[in-house]
Amino acid sequence: LKGRKQAILYSPEDKPHYFNPAVGYLDPLHPDDGEFPTWRQARAWTGTIEAGDFLIWGPNWAHHVVTQSDSITVSYDVVNDLN
Repeated sequence: LKGRKQAILYSPEDKPHYFNPAVGYLDPLHPDDGEFPTWRQARAWTGTIEAGDFLIWGPNWAHHVVTQSDSITVSYDVVNDLN
């Protein structure tokens, strides 16, 4: 509805590189080589979302969103038999 955000998404295929069961998920803004030694092998999908934009991603995609300006956002989780 208003504002700008940066979205960083990772495919489920790359989960071994951005998820460590001992610590959880990678912080893509402050990656830790010790906890995620192969994080550079994960392909980050990035983009800027602005007012009027719509972002959809599939199940099991990791996502990190950073607000870059004052913003008002509406988000929905869609859960059905497919996911």
